Amino acid sequence: MDLQDEIDELTRRFVSAFNRGDAAEAASYYTSDAIYANPGPVVAFGREAIRVAFEQEFRSGARITFFETLRCEGDGSSAWALQRFPTNTGETVLMIALRREEGRWLIASETVTA
Repeated sequence: MDLQDEIDELTRRFVSAFNRGDAAEAASYYTSDAIYANPGPVVAFGREAIRVAFEQEFRSGARITFFETLRCEGDGSSAWALQRFPTNTGETVLMIALRREEGRWLIASETVTA
């Protein structure tokens, strides 16, 4: 499996957990020290804070249709990906940094870029 396939699989699992409203599982795809900086007044630092942020997003009715990986690069221990996904206001682009921990990719930081 190449890097993009691995990132796409991580993304599919995350989207499934997110859309089921499973904040704990969705947050489990982030490193313990991850930074989640998406639209809104709060930047979440760490997996537990990200879980809480997801719970707030679920209460607002947030759902994700899909992510498309536009480009990714990395080595065996770190990587980045530029992804896009549709929202009710148009298309959104985000950048994620990933780190391999215990044999699997986890999101170390995420921010919406457009």
